[in-house]
Amino acid sequence: MTLPREVEQFLHYFCGDAASANALTETEALRVSFYKAVAIFARAYADLAQDLSEAGYSDAEAATLQKDVEFYAEIRSAIKKHSGEELDIKPFEADMRHLINTYIQADPAAELGELGEMSLTELIIETGIHDAIARKLNAQGKLSKAERAGQALEECHRRGDHQQRSQDDYP
Repeated sequence: MTLPREVEQFLHYFCGDAASANALTETEALRVSFYKAVAIFARAYADLAQDLSEAGYSDAEAATLQKDVEFYAEIRSAIKKHSGEELDIKPFEADMRHLINTYIQADPAAELGELGEMSLTELIIETGIHDAIARKLNAQGKLSKAERAGQALEECHRRGDHQQRSQDDYP
């Protein structure tokens, strides 16, 4: 068997005979292997494209490699479309946009609160949500003894309670 050279030959080789009902199933392993090989080749080229001259390739060889990558990427895309494994949605974009614009409506955003110039950190501290999160984590047993002691110190400092405590006093 001769190797494929033209798009039609690649399609026949990787998708089988169009008259056969099982052709796509029989050639699936070939297609998957080809897709993977082209992807690896394209990634390897992309990684080395800037350094081909340093790797010892002449300008002509570098140009040939670039053309090969583009050719096999186009062949891969053609095979995917021909086998029905990739849907080209470009012809449907205008109709989809029309349907979206006609039938989907978004109401204007409603303001739920006034943030003003507050940062997210300030907002979390002022609302007290950080305490709720810490209590939840502590209840789940996810805080270590040192973290619980640190939280207790912070809480005492906030309340103005500066009494000396031993480490056993902390939860």
